[in-house]
Amino acid sequence: MKGILPFQTGISLLTIVMCLSALFVGTASISQVDTARAGNPTKKLLKLHNRERKKKNRPKLRLDSSLKRSAQGYAQAMAVSGVLSHVGTDGSTFDQRIRAKGGSFSYMGENIAQGPSTATIVHKGWMGSPSHKKNILNRRFRTVGFGKAGNANFWAVNFGD
Repeated sequence: MKGILPFQTGISLLTIVMCLSALFVGTASISQVDTARAGNPTKKLLKLHNRERKKKNRPKLRLDSSLKRSAQGYAQAMAVSGVLSHVGTDGSTFDQRIRAKGGSFSYMGENIAQGPSTATIVHKGWMGSPSHKKNILNRRFRTVGFGKAGNANFWAVNFGD
């Protein structure tokens, strides 16, 4: 019996760890989501945004780590709350969230979405919306950060000058 007990305990602990890990799948970050299925959403969105900007003779957007942290954090917050809104459940606005993550921009913007499963689909939706398209093509914006989280696909993009 002594030889079997540690083995059984090991299986029980492994089962518990696997079950607990499954609880966090819904809050996976953009770096963990869709990498195998649809490529890297950050790279894809940056390429799609810059392709549209090039058509309008706008400068290319560059990735910014503070904008990425802000966008990813907010995508995760929306996924947890299940609420799609530019105002956080804590009352925060996108400029406050960007500054809280270290951004020091004088001009900022945000696009959000919920539902689309791929970067291509969410980008197409944003380009079909005048206000979202305006952010993507805004010549003042020079930097960008993307976030995606949750099984319901919450997306956030933060822009800065």
